[in-house]
Amino acid sequence: MVRSRIHGLALALLPLLLAGCAAQRAYQDGNALVAQDQVAAGLAKYQEALAADPGNPVYRAAYLRARDGATRRLIEGADGRLAAGQADAAAEEYRRVLAIDPGNDRARAGLRQVEADRRHGAMLEQAQAAFDKDDLEGARAKLQALLTERPAHEP
Repeated sequence: MVRSRIHGLALALLPLLLAGCAAQRAYQDGNALVAQDQVAAGLAKYQEALAADPGNPVYRAAYLRARDGATRRLIEGADGRLAAGQADAAAEEYRRVLAIDPGNDRARAGLRQVEADRRHGAMLEQAQAAFDKDDLEGARAKLQALLTERPAHEP
């Protein structure tokens, strides 16, 4: 009777032990991938570990540390590209941040800035086209609209 209870207890604990092993393995794989700068894959492994063991603070800390480090690097790169006039590359990096961290406010603000820069560039081109056609009033109106929206627009 005692033996059957021990056997029953062992069978009941087996899924928990296997889940713990799977979580530990996913965590270790995540560490290895992040160390190889394969952050997206590493984050997926950390999420797998967290799914198997949601209360584990080590797994959660590793996930957050990798996510925050990756998003910080991507945002810095995107900000640099935007400042260098590489709007498409900047937008792509901001989108990569949002793929990792959908609620990232800096990436959302960066994408809004990319769109504003594009809109302001188009407004400036329209003003130049009006000026070239000797439509000084039209050019002035377009520039005034641009400067109302963005008073420090350098171009």
